[in-house]
Amino acid sequence: MAGIEAETRPQGHEDAVVFACDMGHLPLAAFAADRIRRVEPARAFDITVCMPDIADLPDWLRDGPTRFCQISTSALPKVETFRSWISAATYFRWVLPGAFEGAYRSLLYLDTDTYQARDGIGALFAGLDRPVPLAAVEDFQYLAPLHGKTVGHLEALRRDLGGPEGQYYNAGVLLIQPGPFAAQDGFSRLLDGVARNAPFDPVYGEQDQGALNLAFAGDLMPLSPRFNWCARPFRNPILTPRYDPVILHFAGRNKPWQLQDDPFVAQFTAEYRDWLARHFPGFQPKPVRGSAAERLAAPKYRIGALNTLRVALYRRRFLKEQQRIWSRDMDEKIRRMDAAMARAVVGRAV
Repeated sequence: MAGIEAETRPQGHEDAVVFACDMGHLPLAAFAADRIRRVEPARAFDITVCMPDIADLPDWLRDGPTRFCQISTSALPKVETFRSWISAATYFRWVLPGAFEGAYRSLLYLDTDTYQARDGIGALFAGLDRPVPLAAVEDFQYLAPLHGKTVGHLEALRRDLGGPEGQYYNAGVLLIQPGPFAAQDGFSRLLDGVARNAPFDPVYGEQDQGALNLAFAGDLMPLSPRFNWCARPFRNPILTPRYDPVILHFAGRNKPWQLQDDPFVAQFTAEYRDWLARHFPGFQPKPVRGSAAERLAAPKYRIGALNTLRVALYRRRFLKEQQRIWSRDMDEKIRRMDAAMARAVVGRAV
């Protein structure tokens, strides 16, 4: 597989945090990279953003401390996407091991909707004491008891795409060592997973996460959940402080840079908005579907007071539902999360 086609600065360390995106997600990747730089200023790892084309990078990014690399994505198969907010760029992460084989010892891939909450990435790299072809965090939706109309769907998803013992992992944070990954023929296995996932994608829409699990769920290494803390049952004011995660993952539709209603996510909004306004002044937040902002922008009634009341009632219902989700099944969630922490092979001590 082809390596690096162009770069803004040379490699500086043997390990790297790496993002992979197109121009549409560049502002978020740049924010996440800058956040890591601020949280771990004395780091002994590179922060790298990989894109198919870096010719149009703004000068302040080209000359800045983050390393930008142009990578070829020609080895990836052409795939159809089934979720409006997911593009084919979600597969870019899978060319990274081949692009950096022989260069970086370890890669910590992060989605662009991740946020480093505290230091710990350097400690993760420093604590690696064995080869790690691929490590990921168990998907949080299966660490909380399932409820509601989606139970059958989620159980079928895990049965069809998961590992032999029901393992199912989230693809938003991956620890990969390019050498061991290549030694296990990792990219060919991933391509086989993509092919096997094709008939399931119209049903589940899991895209490369489905391929990841079909290809590797039975033998990849569990990464500590502190490195991919996501999903409302756990990403909330009750359990987040209890487990002190390193990486928050704003998976789902409520993103802190958008107009959304989750009060836990909203505590990060000012930091995102201020940074994006300074560095990407054309970046505009959008209302999340069904949010108070969308309801205000598209009033249902001609009388303003009725619309104000409608939104106020919605906000009260939403907050009540959030609090219910946060607190529901608390003892069982703690039991399952403690077990997942104990199962972690990588990053357990961070």
